[in-house]
Amino acid sequence: MFNREVKTSSPPPLLLPLAIGLVVLAIVVSQLKGDLIGGIGAVSLGRTALLLGVVWMAWPSLRKPATWLPPGIAAVMLGAVIACAMQPRLVFVIAPLVGSLIAFAGFLRYFRGPSGEK
Repeated sequence: MFNREVKTSSPPPLLLPLAIGLVVLAIVVSQLKGDLIGGIGAVSLGRTALLLGVVWMAWPSLRKPATWLPPGIAAVMLGAVIACAMQPRLVFVIAPLVGSLIAFAGFLRYFRGPSGEK
């Protein structure tokens, strides 16, 4: 049913240089502006660069379907990562919720059987 051939590709060529450029820009902003606004700008640039670096590293696995994950969990996990990047204090709420959702989906998948029908 899901026997699709998906070819893996290399990440976009500008993704890593963009992440490195954002890190350099975050360092420059943090050195030039010593007040609160400069600090917030530097931290947000650093977080964005970190996320771009993670996407660059995970690109080959993003291009092929994750068959070991229940359907929809990858989208939930991406939303959780974005929410935690925007508000890091939410990690203490989001991580247990996503973990419980993954466990519940695996529990349901186990009882539905390998073919999805029983």
